[in-house]
Amino acid sequence: MTVSQVSTYSFKDHRKTAQLRLLDLKSGQSTLLYENLSYSEPTWIEENRFLFLKSGDKGCTSLLLADASKPGSE
Repeated sequence: MTVSQVSTYSFKDHRKTAQLRLLDLKSGQSTLLYENLSYSEPTWIEENRFLFLKSGDKGCTSLLLADASKPGSE
C-alpha cells in the first residue's frame, strides 16, 4: 500500500482539487483519504499510520497524524 497526493484541474469549473489517496498495489484499488488543497507530503510511519503536512495562513505549517484505515478521520 502507498499513500500519494493527487491533484487535478477542472477547466470547466476553473478549480483545482488535491487529494491524499491510498493505493493498494496488489489490486490497483484507490481509496480517497482526504480532499484538501492544503494537505501534502504524506509519509508512512507505521503499518496504517502516516504523517502529512497542512499548510495554513501566514506561512504556518502543521504536521498531522492520520490512520489510513479510517478515511477522513480527524
